[in-house]
Amino acid sequence: MSDDQNVLVLDWAGSTSSGDDGGRKGDAGTGVFFNQGITGGNPDYLLDPTTTWGDLTFDWNDFWLTPFFYMTQPDAEMLGPMAPNPSAMPWADVPGSFTAIEGDTVPRRVLRAGAGSRADITALGTVFIPSTPDGTLGTWHVQMQRLMDTGNGDDIALLEAEQYDVGFEVHLWEYTTRDHYVSFPMTLGVGNAAPASNIVATDISSATPSGSYPLPNWGAIPTVRVWLFQPGINTWEFVNGDNDTAGKVYIDPVTGLAVDQNHGGAGAVAAGSTACATCHAARTADLTGGQFGGAMEAITKQRGGIWADTPVD
Repeated sequence: MSDDQNVLVLDWAGSTSSGDDGGRKGDAGTGVFFNQGITGGNPDYLLDPTTTWGDLTFDWNDFWLTPFFYMTQPDAEMLGPMAPNPSAMPWADVPGSFTAIEGDTVPRRVLRAGAGSRADITALGTVFIPSTPDGTLGTWHVQMQRLMDTGNGDDIALLEAEQYDVGFEVHLWEYTTRDHYVSFPMTLGVGNAAPASNIVATDISSATPSGSYPLPNWGAIPTVRVWLFQPGINTWEFVNGDNDTAGKVYIDPVTGLAVDQNHGGAGAVAAGSTACATCHAARTADLTGGQFGGAMEAITKQRGGIWADTPVD
């Protein structure tokens, strides 16, 4: 399963409301995972030892080695190409002989089948096909399936011969927060949409029946290179142009020199407008010259206040 979410965009400029200001939202229904908690000093779930070769936990020092990044509810045990997956055992069912010691670790996330609009997307997962002997370069096959029109109001209905703006993220080491890369905006062509620059071609067809998802003919789908960059983590003073008055100085970790803190959109940010979208939601083809040199790539080089190349390949 894949988690189905949506992005709600609201005009928050000058708003004093304590209500919903938009952002990334889960679709209606039950999500395909939840985060377990701590009750009475103990985790709500441990690993079911019958599905982990006898292990209720793993040692924190083995975090990068363990295959147990998550647990599953019974309704999700057989979902996914790696099934059966490690199951979650409620704390009440843990054998009385178990005593936790320092370093015992269990996954936070518990997978489940999900229901409703949030469970619209099924997934076969990803496969990496290396193209070099050391395995550092290659091609990812990523397969997810969803109806062209789910009938749900929090989903976009896809139409044949249409094109849609899309973006991709690559997350490292099971992280879902800061340590990830994002793509420049791209375009998805559905069905027989005319090819154009910056198009990710698919063989989606509205004729595909519900619940029937044959494997794609990967040989007939051209490989698309997705250029990535790592978003910067900036101070508020940098974003709104107050670095000088705040006395903040950024030292380049490579050169050891102070870097001029100059955000090109500081005036708009300080004025409380939504002008950020002018840069950050622009596609390369939309910028034909002027302030940013005609390319989204030029904007994203400004990372943490440093005008320098970032790893994009």
